Amino acid sequence: MKSLIEFLVLSCSTAFAISFEFPISTASDDQYAPSICWDGDKFWVVWIDRRAEDNAIYGTWVDEEGNVGYPEGKLLHSTPNAMSKYDYINSPSMAFGRDTFCLMWTEEPLAWQGEVWVNLLDTLLNPLYEEPLFLGQGYEGEVLFCKEHFALPYVEWYETEIEVWSFPSIAYLDAPNREFTSWSLAFSWPGGCFPTCFWNAEDELLEILYTPDFYEIKFLAMPDTLDPFYEIGPHSWIITASMFPEEVSIYPIDAVMFGDKYALVGGTNHGTEWSGGVWFDLFEYPYKPLLEEPFILREQGLRYLRYCSMAFGCNKLITTWGLWFGPYMKTPRLMGAELDTLGNVISSGDLFGGPGYEWAPDIKFGSNHFLLVWTDNRNGNWDIYGRILDDLPYAGIAEDGTPPEVPASITVYPSPSSGSVDINLSNIKGGERQIIIVDALGRKVWKDVVTANTLNYIWNGEAQPSGVYYVLVSAKDSRATAKFIISK
Repeated sequence: MKSLIEFLVLSCSTAFAISFEFPISTASDDQYAPSICWDGDKFWVVWIDRRAEDNAIYGTWVDEEGNVGYPEGKLLHSTPNAMSKYDYINSPSMAFGRDTFCLMWTEEPLAWQGEVWVNLLDTLLNPLYEEPLFLGQGYEGEVLFCKEHFALPYVEWYETEIEVWSFPSIAYLDAPNREFTSWSLAFSWPGGCFPTCFWNAEDELLEILYTPDFYEIKFLAMPDTLDPFYEIGPHSWIITASMFPEEVSIYPIDAVMFGDKYALVGGTNHGTEWSGGVWFDLFEYPYKPLLEEPFILREQGLRYLRYCSMAFGCNKLITTWGLWFGPYMKTPRLMGAELDTLGNVISSGDLFGGPGYEWAPDIKFGSNHFLLVWTDNRNGNWDIYGRILDDLPYAGIAEDGTPPEVPASITVYPSPSSGSVDINLSNIKGGERQIIIVDALGRKVWKDVVTANTLNYIWNGEAQPSGVYYVLVSAKDSRATAKFIISK
């Protein structure tokens, strides 16, 4: 029987993109620094909360329809008041695994003297232990679940009489026994910054990227066991400051893995604490660079980069970051970029277009859509807002006064009798068009270049196996993506 190709243009297609905004928490006083995790069914958001002058962590669930489970938030952890021993809580993060949530945060009894704490919660966000678990001196990274254990990346601090040393570290939490096994990744002054981790499910390895000295990024991997620490393979010096056009310090912020590739986004400091750019790099696992060198998504100049986040879904990468502009870096704004699986920038620009009221973004992908959360001051207090989306909502005018590059739209049509895909290119502008077709893991199965006057392109996909595919079309002035399914 001849293969039948069914085409479904799904929610991730540009032509039918979803994007709507909603409040997550607008309680009295301030809420800020939200963080997302996905449990396989819905999103969970946690944030710092200062209602009633408490220093607390609240949370709620959010589904892909924008419904909020606890409209006022649910209390997860609290220090009694601003005059308590711990009068500051750093950004919390949470991960889900084996019907349990792991919540990780930092408390500071004094400036630059952080203490990392952890607690476990049930599926209704009820703490399992009255007293949280103390991990160590330092500052938290972003917790994630591996195969058997929660991985807790953090920076361990050691203070001498004249200086403070920092060591990128990783710990596994044996949840049933409430025990940690931890390792320091670097022992050199001035130490490194937060390690960035992702779980490689196919090889069952925790992949770790960290900076031992702020000028190089190291890559290593370790299994999800409580055996003595060891690395898989040699050290790989994948990114160094020499790859950039001038001497900079560099640090990873977020990394995601899709198929046999992983993408890394990070920041740079150009000789001063108040400078910063956002850079991107792409690799084929484990060590093969797919780009000639990292490239700058946004050169910030004298602006302070904070809270950069990245997620993969709908066969593309979305990264967002917060900036502080103006005198004394007092004006916050959000920016973002979309990239395809080959590292090409689909679009980038200033988000929302508000008068400097948004910061501290985080983004994750669920089953069909992304959730973007951020801290918002539109009502006079810092609140938590969210947006379910397929494409980033740009303000319309980028920082330099030029319109951001916004995706065009394409349509795919079935031709079951001939087993082919008819791609309509009439909305693509700007010269010759490059057509790339990839599978759900981002593996390229077809590439072609056609002239500017080509309005329709027919691809014969009969030889490909059943599954989800994406067609990526790009020209000088526009780009577009469409999703379809081959079913045999």
